[in-house]
Amino acid sequence: GRPGIPSPGWQPASAISLLSSRERHDLMIALLHDTRTRIGRNDPAAALDRIAETESQVGIDFGPAWMRARVLALKAEAQTALGDFAAARATLDKAWSLAEGHSPDSEEVRLCAETYVALFRAWHRAEPNEGFEDLARNWATRAAQFREQAEALRATP
Repeated sequence: GRPGIPSPGWQPASAISLLSSRERHDLMIALLHDTRTRIGRNDPAAALDRIAETESQVGIDFGPAWMRARVLALKAEAQTALGDFAAARATLDKAWSLAEGHSPDSEEVRLCAETYVALFRAWHRAEPNEGFEDLARNWATRAAQFREQAEALRATP
């Protein structure tokens, strides 16, 4: 084709590339809201369906890391509610890899830590004596440390 004009039959690598940054942001904010709402209504399967729908349309690996971490943490929360603990842990590990370098007062750090606690507590109830209680306790301690650090940051003038 000519410069600036795509060849006939050209297709973008991903539909997300056709959206503006504002449209991508709005899409992720809507996804976060819809997922939280469905989890809040105790409908984790619908939350996972909503995430899967977005993944199939545009993928999930776009947008800033904080958004991706939040989506993945909510996905792990829904997987935990459905008893898919191994998948929840794998998903949450991805979320944490995106969030762990962020400020302790960020929502994604808090959400990941709290979701780890809930995951390991639920997993312990399903499979006692497998060490999940210790993991839950460790993450509860970390979550408390993050809250303390966040309070200290907010108190700093």
